[in-house]
Amino acid sequence: MIVRLLRTYASVAKCLSAVVVLVLSLAGTQPGLAENGQGGLILSWEPADADIAKAATIDRAGTALVPALLMALEQEDVVIVNDPDVRLHVETAAGEQSAGGPNPRLTITGDLNVGTEAQGLIGRLAKALASAPAVGTADGKVLAMPMAKDGQNFVTPEGGPVHLGWSGGEAPYSLIFDINGRRKELATTREQSIDFDIPKEATNRFSVIVKDRARKRVRVDFHMRKQTATVPDAILSAPGSPRFKAMLETAWLAQRLNGMWRIHTIRLLRNGDSEQSFEARFTAFLEAGGMF
Repeated sequence: MIVRLLRTYASVAKCLSAVVVLVLSLAGTQPGLAENGQGGLILSWEPADADIAKAATIDRAGTALVPALLMALEQEDVVIVNDPDVRLHVETAAGEQSAGGPNPRLTITGDLNVGTEAQGLIGRLAKALASAPAVGTADGKVLAMPMAKDGQNFVTPEGGPVHLGWSGGEAPYSLIFDINGRRKELATTREQSIDFDIPKEATNRFSVIVKDRARKRVRVDFHMRKQTATVPDAILSAPGSPRFKAMLETAWLAQRLNGMWRIHTIRLLRNGDSEQSFEARFTAFLEAGGMF
């Protein structure tokens, strides 16, 4: 009996020893993981139409990676820009930093911690932009406006001209304002987009009707709001550069209420002063009816 107990204890001790070794081994890898944790995020590059796969690369411990919008960068990654006319902008623990021109290399250091909610929002957006839908319809004869939300589309009095884009149908297109049941012509165009100012008499609700030559039509209903939706503190308080914080706020607004603020977000992006890759890609994504 004693012999059996001793053998059992020996077996248990052997298993415990193996577990301890495994735990210590894993613990030994943690500093390495911490040293190479997330240290940065690719914000944008300019010019927006640069072939970034040829213009720049990310060196990660000897492995060359192709840069992508909102790509997470590890500590010790090296951003290398080979094209002297390209600038690549990265959010880091020290704020926004850039590589390119006279400073073609940027080594990522520090731990970028923007908070759980902001990180989740950026993660969803990065995944969505990587598989952005294409503008258009399966049948080119179908008149459609993917950027518009069925039902209400919220806009505010301020923000500059409103942009509408559509696909399909047959030119020319007639655009009509419907304000409180009274209609007036907005424009006639052969293009598949228009920028317009909100009429002063549209103080509550109004609609824009697009008709093509074959009298197919699509109607967009707008609801005026005094101001945009309030961004939650978890997003507003996220640390980061002005560009990064603006990106967070814009992304949050775009997906608010299942797309009711999408047209207004496009309006803000188009009327902004930035023409870099993120703004261009995000605008195209929203105009195609993208959600994330």
